[in-house]
Amino acid sequence: MIEALAELHGADFSSERARTAVAALLGGFGTVSMTRRLARGLWRLVPGLGALVGAVGVSALGGAVTHAIGKLFAAHFESGGTLLTLDVARMRAHFRAELDADPRLREGAAGLVDRLS
Repeated sequence: MIEALAELHGADFSSERARTAVAALLGGFGTVSMTRRLARGLWRLVPGLGALVGAVGVSALGGAVTHAIGKLFAAHFESGGTLLTLDVARMRAHFRAELDADPRLREGAAGLVDRLS
């Protein structure tokens, strides 16, 4: 996805630099808070449904993370940035804001738990 965005905007692409940038964005991502968010209300579930709720939550999280990364890199490349000029510390705040605003995370496991309650 990042390679396609770089090509679309005429930016140089390096898979190693892209991988490093994504790893830096995801580093310190807050797995504890995300796990807490996804597990909210799981104690009310009937045994056996936890796997279903977990699958929905993981899918929602994966989609939201991919979407947020795509939006960040698209905006960075549109502003004339390259993988060399990427300010990961600054982008991390935008990344978290994108995830907090993504309805898939609100609708993921927590939404399923609310519907089952």
